[in-house]
Amino acid sequence: MKMSRFLFLAFIGALLFVLQAANAQRPVEEEVKRVYHVADSLYKLEDSHKALDTLLSVLPDFNEFHNDSLESKVLGLFGHLQKNMGNDTVGIGKFMQGLKSRQLRKYLNAVEAMGLYFERREHYTKALSYYKKMILFARTLNDTLKLGEGYFKTGKMFKALLNFPKANQYFNEALIYYKSSNAQQQIIKLYNQLGDMSAEMGQPDSAKIFFRKAISFARNTESATSRIIAYHRLAIIAGDNGNFNEALIYYENSKELATQKEPKYLPSIYFDLASFFEKFGKTGKAEKAYKESMIYAAEYNNTAIQINAAKKLAELYALKNMNSRAVKYYQLSIMLADSMQQINSIQEMARFEARYNLMQKEQEIALLDRERKLKAVKLKNQELRSKLYIGGLILLALLAAVLFYHIVTHIKKNRLLSEQNAKINEQNEELSQINQQLSESENHLMQALSTKNKLFAIIGHDLKSPLMDIKNLIFILKNNAGQFGKDALKNHTGQIENRLISLLELLNNLLNWGMTERDALKYTPQKVDLVQLISKTIRLFDGMTANKNISVRSNLPESISWYTDFNMMEFVLRNVLSNAIKFSEKDSQIDITATLDYDRLYISIADYGMGMTRDQLKKVFDRTSEKVRAGTQNEKGTGLGMSLTYEFVKQMNGVIDIDSRPNKGTRVEITFEANDKRAIH
Repeated sequence: MKMSRFLFLAFIGALLFVLQAANAQRPVEEEVKRVYHVADSLYKLEDSHKALDTLLSVLPDFNEFHNDSLESKVLGLFGHLQKNMGNDTVGIGKFMQGLKSRQLRKYLNAVEAMGLYFERREHYTKALSYYKKMILFARTLNDTLKLGEGYFKTGKMFKALLNFPKANQYFNEALIYYKSSNAQQQIIKLYNQLGDMSAEMGQPDSAKIFFRKAISFARNTESATSRIIAYHRLAIIAGDNGNFNEALIYYENSKELATQKEPKYLPSIYFDLASFFEKFGKTGKAEKAYKESMIYAAEYNNTAIQINAAKKLAELYALKNMNSRAVKYYQLSIMLADSMQQINSIQEMARFEARYNLMQKEQEIALLDRERKLKAVKLKNQELRSKLYIGGLILLALLAAVLFYHIVTHIKKNRLLSEQNAKINEQNEELSQINQQLSESENHLMQALSTKNKLFAIIGHDLKSPLMDIKNLIFILKNNAGQFGKDALKNHTGQIENRLISLLELLNNLLNWGMTERDALKYTPQKVDLVQLISKTIRLFDGMTANKNISVRSNLPESISWYTDFNMMEFVLRNVLSNAIKFSEKDSQIDITATLDYDRLYISIADYGMGMTRDQLKKVFDRTSEKVRAGTQNEKGTGLGMSLTYEFVKQMNGVIDIDSRPNKGTRVEITFEANDKRAIH
């Protein structure tokens, strides 16, 4: 067994060596994928040290490709392999004691790559943890340049987290090590970071000093990028302080240098220059600069600047009453924003898939650990049985001489065997519980993923649609205010009111749904005036009923009081009445009745609209997107309202019954039973 395992490990090592030589020209992603599979195989063979050593060889290249699925697998395996490193200074110090210089260098490069990975994804706290580890490894190796890099990157993370005192402390430490290493390029970057931080802290004079130092160092090293950044920042500071000529000189310097050396910076330079001209009232120059920024942004795929520049041009043309041009650039900004949103949605789905793959990997590793425990238990059982067999043979050989001793010993052995069997049974029960927990975790995970996907779909579609409608209607009213008569204005404002009510209903449904999902909504009974509450609910939908010319008839006694949860009762009445209006035709009516029969309360809401088929009626309380229907005027819903209504009625000790026929209408009858003497008034 040991020999076959040794041969397999030797084969894996030889295969790794041959593949490294043969695939030297393969893309980085393929190389990382290949090494990951080798490391994963070594880990499954319980050789964690070789697996970690193999994986560390590709982690410095981890940020040179974009495959969320592969990244999540590598991160999951690396996390399990380096869990014995620890996160505190003492733990890492003990971990490093047994490592050679070559191994320390690999760990240094690995934690730096991990820090960069999380920094690019704006997980600054995780990146900070890895950069602090980078400082410890660099100090152990006595590598002053890497030590300076560690302090610099840690300072950047504190700056991103708005902890400026800590950031300044680490930047000063980095400057000391950079100067001792004569790292001119790094010093320039550091001065630019200090300048940015001073500007963010509202210290423009200090920011100017640091940016000028960066320019001075950059001239000596011919570093175009750092000079461009410094000139650009100085121009912004001068413009904010009202120094027109000084700012213009810095903008011209940054433009000239970027044109010659780094054109990718031109979109942001021209955009800020246009904003600068606009601030000082030079709209003609601002217009020209915005157009230049759009041209360069299109060339270098900077969609965000294209969108902002198009919006700014639309505003400028609107101020000049050049409405056709304003509309043109406004439509262009919307088109670019939609395309950017589609790209972000695709990337978000990829990240969800990556996180799901990471969870699958963690479950796979958990199952592997469970299998190891099972093997250990079986091995112990085999050893125990072997010992028992040997003991039995010895006892048989000595039976003739020491029969009494044999009997006593046999009793002891039986007792020991019973205890061991009891332990085995306990271990089997523990394993069974582990299996059950893993199954429950998987079910919870799938439910959570389904819930998140549905929530994102609702927010991304149903929340965006009424907001865009309201925005467009306000834009029309704002730019054509003098062209509408009283009836047209009433119609448009009525549409805005209807969409706001629809949006409010959607937000209330999402809020209540979220609270019920985490069991945060509790039943809190109090005395409720139902006549007043029903009348208030009817008035809430005056705009929607007026738009459809629907008559709401209420048959209510002078007074009905009921001891129940006010918020839940209000939600139930509002949601059922909203559905009745939504699915009613124009010029129709809705009937509302409420009666009290000692310890029972009956509420009925009936409409004479679209109605439902039997199949639709069966699904009315389900939380599924397939059952969502548009109203008679294409009103939209989320599919959450009736399911929440059902849950709230149940919590209020009630039952809900629906009678509906296609094209005849729907009657919703709710019956509440008093569960407290205070409920009856």
